[in-house]
Amino acid sequence: MAFFPVLVFLLSLSVGVSGQEEAESTALPWGCGLGLGRPYTLLCDLESVWGVAVEAVAVSGGLAAILLALVLLCRLRGVSEAEKRSAVGPLLLLLLGIVGLFGLSFAYLVERSEGACVVRRALWGVVFALCFSCLLVQGVRLRRLSRERRSPGGCVLSGLAVALTAVQGIIAAEWLLLTVQRQGQAACAFEPLDFSLACGYVVALLLVATATSGAALCGGRSRAWRCSALWLLTACLLSLLLWAAWFSSL
Repeated sequence: MAFFPVLVFLLSLSVGVSGQEEAESTALPWGCGLGLGRPYTLLCDLESVWGVAVEAVAVSGGLAAILLALVLLCRLRGVSEAEKRSAVGPLLLLLLGIVGLFGLSFAYLVERSEGACVVRRALWGVVFALCFSCLLVQGVRLRRLSRERRSPGGCVLSGLAVALTAVQGIIAAEWLLLTVQRQGQAACAFEPLDFSLACGYVVALLLVATATSGAALCGGRSRAWRCSALWLLTACLLSLLLWAAWFSSL
C-alpha cells in the first residue's frame, strides 16, 4: 500500500500545524510509531483491524477509480461516434464521485470532532448527489438514444449533473448554517432523522434515475442501448437497496 506512508505523513503534518503540542496521556496503539496521535489513531492502529481494513479498501478503490478515469481518457481518442463520446463527461464525474466516497470514509475513521462532523454532514449528501446525478443523466442519454438515436452533448449532460449536485450542496450548507451557526448547536449533535431528511433530495435523485433507466430499458428498440440501460438499472436498484438498509438502521 504505497499510498499509506504519504497519507501518514500528510496527517502527521496536519496534526503538527494545528498546534497540538500537549503530550499524549496514553500510549500510542501498536502501528502508530510516526507520531500520529489522536484523533487519527484508527488509521494506523493494527490492533483495530477494521479501521486498517476500511482504509485499505478506500485507498484501493480510490486508486482503481482514478486508473479507470485515465484509461477512459486514453481511449477517448479512438471513439469517433458522437453518441458514445457524450457518455464520457458523466462517466468522469461519476468516477470523481466514487473517489470522493472512498475519500470520505477517512472522515469516519477519525474520532468525532467539530471539524470531522462538519465534513461528514457537508460532503455525505453532496458526493452521493454527484453519483446519482450522473446515473440520472446517463438514463436521460440512453432514453434519447433508444428512442431518437441521438443524445445531448457531453457538456450538456455534465452541466446538468453538476447543477443537480449543486442543489444538494445548497441544502447541506443551509442545514449547517441553521443548526450550527444560528442555533449554536455542536456539529456532532444532530438527530439521525434530521440527517436522513437532509438527504431526501439525494433519494429523490436516485428514484428519478431508477425510473429513467427503466424507461430507457422498456421503451428502447436498439439492443446495444437496452443492454446499457439494463446495467444502469441494476446499479440504481442496488443503490436503492443499500440506501434502504441504511435508512432502516437509523
